[in-house]
Amino acid sequence: HSEASGRFERGVDVTNTPRALDRACQLLQDMGACTVTQGIVDCYPEPKQPVTIDYTTDEINRRLGTEIPGEEMVKILTELGFTVEAKGGESYHVTVPSWRNDCTYMEDLSEEVARIYGFDKIASTTPFGRMVQGKQSAKQNFVDKIKHTLASLGMTEELSFAFTSTDLFDKLLVPADSPLRQAIPILNPLTDEAPLVRTCLLTSIMENAVRNFSRKNNDIKLFDVAPVFLPHALPLTELPEERLMVAGLITGRREEVGWNQGNEMVDFFDMKGIVEELFRVLGIAKYTVEAGEHFAMHPGKTALFKKGREVIAAVGELHPQAAVNFGIKQKVYLFEMDLEVLMKYTGKSFHFESLPKYPATARDLAIVVDESVASADIERVIAKNGGKHFKGVTLFDVYTGEHVAKGKKSLAFNLQFQSKDKTLTDDEADAAFKNILQAVEKHFDAELRA
Repeated sequence: HSEASGRFERGVDVTNTPRALDRACQLLQDMGACTVTQGIVDCYPEPKQPVTIDYTTDEINRRLGTEIPGEEMVKILTELGFTVEAKGGESYHVTVPSWRNDCTYMEDLSEEVARIYGFDKIASTTPFGRMVQGKQSAKQNFVDKIKHTLASLGMTEELSFAFTSTDLFDKLLVPADSPLRQAIPILNPLTDEAPLVRTCLLTSIMENAVRNFSRKNNDIKLFDVAPVFLPHALPLTELPEERLMVAGLITGRREEVGWNQGNEMVDFFDMKGIVEELFRVLGIAKYTVEAGEHFAMHPGKTALFKKGREVIAAVGELHPQAAVNFGIKQKVYLFEMDLEVLMKYTGKSFHFESLPKYPATARDLAIVVDESVASADIERVIAKNGGKHFKGVTLFDVYTGEHVAKGKKSLAFNLQFQSKDKTLTDDEADAAFKNILQAVEKHFDAELRA
């Protein structure tokens, strides 16, 4: 540290350079060391413009907690070299002198006024502030509940960089015209392999899965709750939309290796069960499950969870071509959800009911329908026509083969009926059963299986 560095690190008055040169030339000429010629050579293409600040007397007094008259403020600032112009109504326009590089805001002017006016004249006051309880937002609590639930189901949270590449889009079979391919390029990427900001969370989770496979870890249950970044237009003219997504992946054995454990592999229904349990914890109910499509999932093994017409989750097996692209040789199952959509449909209020005093009555319904008919559609018709004592329906058997015509399948449902006021009679349960059977026969051309 030197005197010069201390002086220059605080900034110097660049407009004072011509005067300093004139003084240096004068001294040299007085010493007889040279003859000074007229004029100056100056390479200064962008001259520094003077800094101007607007303030009002009330603003400075409110900041300092004082009642200093406006005239006195003008006098203080003028004596310090500031040029002050009155704008009317206790409002002023100040031009900062070129040597005061530290003054750029109204707050700097208030400090100048305070130090000249005298800190001893400013009354001491106790700071006031409203105390508020620090807590997480509703979204943060919601994210924590999702993470806790998925971890309790045996899954492991991954942490990944929010970067991706067109190569990962290609491997995951993202359509060429998909808006997901409109990813934001990074000016200084960490690596050449990840030059884009991700628009799809599945790229990150697949990348981590492949990394596990390369290290001989073939039994994986991963999930991630992280943002994707969707630009409104490229090149960027405004900040992109930051959307929190939830994604998961399972593959390998259902249980850990052990002498008392089976060697079964996970399947589609393991992943479907994870999503259903997550929805139960979040209070998301009355959704439908139907066959659907997702670019990264098997076209015949993909289910969409819906509330009305809005998709709240996509669940399915990894597309066979995507598995080949990533070099994966075992079945992989995925899910993907939008956190904002989940929050919209989560249960907001709950009520408790006393345990039923009267026993339930059950009936089994076994019908034969076309193989193309979805059991979820049948369950909706059953619930709609079950009557006021209908309690629930469970599919417990699906059969094709001997004694069932080709192109047909047999579905068996357990129907539950229960009243809060009395024990149902067989006649009441049979009447509800008959109504359900007629509705199923009408809507699906179903036949009662003997």
